[in-house]
Formats: sequence, structure tokens, C-alpha cells
Amino acid sequence: MSFLKDLFGGNDKNKPKPSSVESQLPEKKTSTIFPYLKFSGDGDAKPGDVFKIEDDNPIIATSYFKVEGDSEDKKMEIICKKILPDCFLFYGFDLDTMFVQVMPSDFTASLRLDNIHLIAKENLTYFSEHERVPEIRSSESGINMIVCGGNYEASLILFEDIWLNLQEQLASALYVSIPARDMVLFTTKDNLVAIDEIRKLVTDQYYTYHRQMSKYLYKVEGDIWTVVEKIID
Repeated sequence: MSFLKDLFGGNDKNKPKPSSVESQLPEKKTSTIFPYLKFSGDGDAKPGDVFKIEDDNPIIATSYFKVEGDSEDKKMEIICKKILPDCFLFYGFDLDTMFVQVMPSDFTASLRLDNIHLIAKENLTYFSEHERVPEIRSSESGINMIVCGGNYEASLILFEDIWLNLQEQLASALYVSIPARDMVLFTTKDNLVAIDEIRKLVTDQYYTYHRQMSKYLYKVEGDIWTVVEKIID
């Protein structure tokens, strides 16, 4: 399906990267900041709960977590935003060989709490247009999967235009599951076979996935996301 390429544009390598204002951080430029999702623990959402991906939830710098492998109970301040009932959106420097989470100590005059989300989305837009254009892979049962390099599939839910475009092209609201960072599954609202196959796939395979994400199944209609059910208890 080529409409995602039409949505994101072609591979114009001469187009400048969006985040041209760079911080003075050694080897960590503003243009390398990307948004990524992370499972935050079982959510308390109920079927019928509605929300928008780009809502008014604030970006905060007051959440903490233990440093893995550290014998002490050290905690680190992180930058995050509630994005799904059981997932937070984080921001990190993609340095090719490693992914370094953005900390408040990384802020400069050009990188702040009030603009980091915009910067990260601009960089993901550029990546999606010029580095790895998203593709759709479909099964015979009607399950569709978004493929975009393996690191940022889940992050693509930030782009409202993708979901509006998909609904227009398929003439239907969508049922969506984001069970892993590199896995976004969807089908049309009336394809009961595919919806059931998504449930079975997530139920059977969730704990084998690398970097598990949301345990919920969602209905997307327009820019409104509705919780259908919790697939994994």
C-alpha cells in the first residue's frame, strides 16, 4: 500500500533535517532526539474509556526509576509523557550504537521541556520521510502491520495524519494493537476474523516480544482512541 509513502513524502536526500538548532552536548545533537514508548505497568483503563494521543497530558521531569544493575537504590530524573493507559512516551538521543535517555541535565537554551516533544516529532518525521519510509504488510486474514525499521513503529502513533489517512483509504474505523515497540497491528472495524486473530496473536506471543508495549486493544475513529478491552490480564 503506497499511501503511507504519499503521506510522508519521497526520499529527497537534499532536504535539510528539521531540528537544525543543535545543543552543545558532545556527540548528542538535538537532531538525534527521538520519541519512544515504554511500558509503564498495567494500566487501569476500562472498556469505553476514550482519549486522544496528542492530549493535554503534560511532559514532566519528575518521574524516577532505579538504575538497573546498581546495588544502591539510585534514582534518575527522566522526561516523559503519559501516552497510552499503560505506556509512557520518553525522549532519547539515538546515537546509532546506543540510545541515551534525555535527562533534565541535558537541557540547554535550545532544548527545553516546552519544546522537546516538537523536536522529537520533527526528527521522527524526517526519519519517516527520508530514512525509513513506513510500509504496510498485510496477512490473508486482514491483519495489517506497520513496518518502519524496528525502533520507531510504536512511536508512529503520534502522527494523527497516519490514522486519519488509513481510515480514509480503508473507509473504516480501525482496531489497533501496539504490543511491542516494533509492532503496530490494525484492521478494519468490521473484520471480526482479523480482530480475533489480533487477540490470539497478542495473547499467545506477548511475553516473547522484545520490549513489550500496550496490553490493550483500541478502536480508532477519527482522532479518538477508545479502549476496547485488555487483551493480556
